[in-house]
Amino acid sequence: MNIVIPDPIAEQAGLDEKSALKELALTLFAQGRLTAGQARRMAGVHFFEFEQWRTERGLPLREFTVEELESDIKTLRSLGLL
Repeated sequence: MNIVIPDPIAEQAGLDEKSALKELALTLFAQGRLTAGQARRMAGVHFFEFEQWRTERGLPLREFTVEELESDIKTLRSLGLL
């Protein structure tokens, strides 16, 4: 999916591509519509960067679901970390 934000609106909001993805990922995570793992992948960041963003926004920690744990294990395996 591609989303187009007109340049004048993006500039007024102070958004570049990375910050727009960050805002969308954090918003969907805060609404419970994405897991932390999904939000991290959407934003293209690693665990610690996402956790820093989450903390800065005062978003609470969430319990891992089985699906999120399985997804994270799959990601770690694909990166050769497990």
